Amino acid sequence: MTMQTHNQAASGATPISSSMLGGLTGYGNQMVSSLETRQNDILSALETALITQQKVMDINQTLEAELQKTRGESNATLQWASQQLKTDALSCKLQHHNAQTQSEQQNDQTELDLQLLEEGNEQKGETEPVRKCLKSSERSIEYTGLASSKSLRSRRNLHRGSRDSPLMK
Repeated sequence: MTMQTHNQAASGATPISSSMLGGLTGYGNQMVSSLETRQNDILSALETALITQQKVMDINQTLEAELQKTRGESNATLQWASQQLKTDALSCKLQHHNAQTQSEQQNDQTELDLQLLEEGNEQKGETEPVRKCLKSSERSIEYTGLASSKSLRSRRNLHRGSRDSPLMK
């Protein structure tokens, strides 16, 4: 039995020359080198992707924290604004009520002054036309009444002690 070497043909096989074997080995080495380069490129890309993903996750956490903070501030602002609106509405209602009450009081005083003037005129039986003006801080109401000079003087004297009286000549 003889020993077969790499360049001896196996039973029925074509013998491989050293140069061919060297060429195949070189080609194989190039393939391995190319695959290693690709593998390194892929690993580098994966590493970059992981770093980018971590950065994105960090940014998302920061944004979520800012969003929660902003929501809290917005809710506090909305609650404050709502309270201000309620306070303003109550203030407006109170002002309206006060203005209405003051207007009713002024109307009552005007009616009372008119009644007193008419009663005074009726009691005296005088028919001298007199123009009177009841003034308030907001408006003037004019009316014509009948009164004598004497009854006008007594009415004027009656109201002279009170500077708030709306009855004026």
